[in-house]
Amino acid sequence: MQINYYIKCYICGKVSNLKYQMGFSRRHPIRFKCPCGVSLRGEFSNKNGISFENGQIINNELNELPALIVYSSGDFLTEPPFVPMEASQLLGLTSFMNATEYLNYDDFRKEFSFVVEYRDKYHPINRAINELYFANNESLLIETIKKNYSNPVYNLQTNNSIDIFRAVAKINQFQFLNSKECNAVLKITSLFKKAIIEKRSELERYLSYLNTLNRLEEWKKRIYKLCDLVYEKIDLLIPIISVDFYKGNKGEMLDGRFAITTTSFEDIKQLYVDLYELIADVLVLLVGFDNVLERGDYEKIKPVEGLRVNSLSNMVSMRNKGNIIKFLDNGGIASDLVCKCLSADTRNSIGHYDYDSEEIANSLGQKIRFYNVNNKEEFEEKTLAQICYDIWQMYNCMGIFSELIYRLQMYNKKLEGQYPSECNDLYKTIIGYGKKKIYPNDKCPCGSGLKYKKCCGKN
Repeated sequence: MQINYYIKCYICGKVSNLKYQMGFSRRHPIRFKCPCGVSLRGEFSNKNGISFENGQIINNELNELPALIVYSSGDFLTEPPFVPMEASQLLGLTSFMNATEYLNYDDFRKEFSFVVEYRDKYHPINRAINELYFANNESLLIETIKKNYSNPVYNLQTNNSIDIFRAVAKINQFQFLNSKECNAVLKITSLFKKAIIEKRSELERYLSYLNTLNRLEEWKKRIYKLCDLVYEKIDLLIPIISVDFYKGNKGEMLDGRFAITTTSFEDIKQLYVDLYELIADVLVLLVGFDNVLERGDYEKIKPVEGLRVNSLSNMVSMRNKGNIIKFLDNGGIASDLVCKCLSADTRNSIGHYDYDSEEIANSLGQKIRFYNVNNKEEFEEKTLAQICYDIWQMYNCMGIFSELIYRLQMYNKKLEGQYPSECNDLYKTIIGYGKKKIYPNDKCPCGSGLKYKKCCGKN
């Protein structure tokens, strides 16, 4: 159901017609720019309805056209705001009708429902679990995991330190299980097992090198914290999920033909910077892994044109994040799983405040102009929807990095003779991997007596 509201700007007094699409979101922000340039900041909740902090809802008995028509939804993208020229423009299709026309709606609903359920049911407790884990409060951590994840479907043990380590890692991966990026996470798992079978000695050399860097736990902590921050602001981004379920070319959906009315650029710009910085810092992990898989030598890096970087150690010492990101174009099998939307120019423009998020080309806040930090005559324009979608893609890459970190750390523990309680000698699994192919119905080489698919093969 679409409801008409009329919002009077406290600053200029102009009235905008807000065509709000009632949906499944129980709460979310509402953001749009009044034609005067002021950002109107509102909120919808099931409990209180719609309210604005700098605008007033008035009756709809207007004797003239509204200054602006704004289609708004907390569930999906909408038609962009526009200034009406004639009365007939007040009677367009509802946002829901448009959405069902351009989306694979049933698939979108499943993803949307998953994200909302994670936000409401899992995110708060998962944040607490991470805080307990990094605070080394093991007794309360075990109690919290048992209380919230006792269902056998989760298969989370807490009998020893390795069980707890695995449980926390799996809990943090739950947020990526229903995403389209889940396939990328599973690909990392497959590639890691391939590395154990085919490149085990070099994988262990790589792991030894990573241990000297002593960054895996630091990277994991940053990933967990940033994922938590994304879900603290997920209501700003939920409509952008619909892009992945668009029937046509995604570029058409992000070129300005659709708008997002749950956020402004200022609300989410820091997320872009934080995600960009983290991916740039952790990318070396995937590049080294690609070196193991494709060249049999973790140090043997594929050169990037214009960069004098001859080894992974050289890359580790690099400070220019824009140059580091160039390694994404090298075509590594693991690195290729990372989204290609990272822009050093956009990140630098945000960091130096060299951007304009005010009205650009009558976009009413739906376009942002990013200036070249070295030449203000040069600039690039991106839609707000594009920036939000880039953030969503970068966030989903966190599942790829955290999965590889988990696999590496777990393998390291196996090499040290530490193993989960469900296997009585998991080190044998490592030996078994290297000797022969293990099929799902074979007995697990760890000695548990279970089929491989029911034991170590489900990790």
